Amino acid sequence: MKKIVGVLAALGVLAAMPLTAWASAWQQTNGRWWYQMDGGKYPVNGWMWIDGDRNGIAECYYFDQAGYLLTNTVTPDNCRVNQSGAWVDENGTVHTKRVPIVQESSKNIEAERQEVLRLVNAERRKRGLSELTENPLLEGIADQRASEIIRLFDHTRPNGQSFDSLYQERGATGYGRWGENIAMGQPDAAAVVTAWMNSQGHRENILRPEFTEIGIGVRYENGQMYWVQNFGGYY
Repeated sequence: MKKIVGVLAALGVLAAMPLTAWASAWQQTNGRWWYQMDGGKYPVNGWMWIDGDRNGIAECYYFDQAGYLLTNTVTPDNCRVNQSGAWVDENGTVHTKRVPIVQESSKNIEAERQEVLRLVNAERRKRGLSELTENPLLEGIADQRASEIIRLFDHTRPNGQSFDSLYQERGATGYGRWGENIAMGQPDAAAVVTAWMNSQGHRENILRPEFTEIGIGVRYENGQMYWVQNFGGYY
């Protein structure tokens, strides 16, 4: 197995930005968790997809008749939830789905993501390389990594593990090669791809022939853009 990484930061002056006040949030009462929605409502007696860390990837949770989260058990409809309450399959892998990312600005995050992919594949075509295709598992990894690098800008995750531990957690275990590019501060897709292409390690990841699939994560937080590419390929 081989992993390849690249780190890129662009320094700049940050303008002061007001923090968004979120109406929806996890709450704890008497040691049990429940989810407060807008207007003080909360889910009861069923499932709800929740993007708790607002990284564009939601997990599914089951709430009892009183509105409390079920954890580490089998739900009334015979599904398994882990110790955090997330719905998991028979192998313990958390079920997820992509949801719209609520951002602090009017930036079109999905458009930026797609532009990164377009520009990367344009660079590969120039050199006679096959285009990278988006992979849902890698997209989920990149989305989470984009959220994580806001807290710790490094290929080491905030929990102290290497970035590739997330490949294991998300079940993306079939690759013989994997890699990651990260960046912060570039205002748009064109700027970040230009910066990556002007950096040897990042350019090598983008143009590596063995890589066939990609996930792209983009976040906007407190006036700053955060970018992630997670690659997968085979020998």
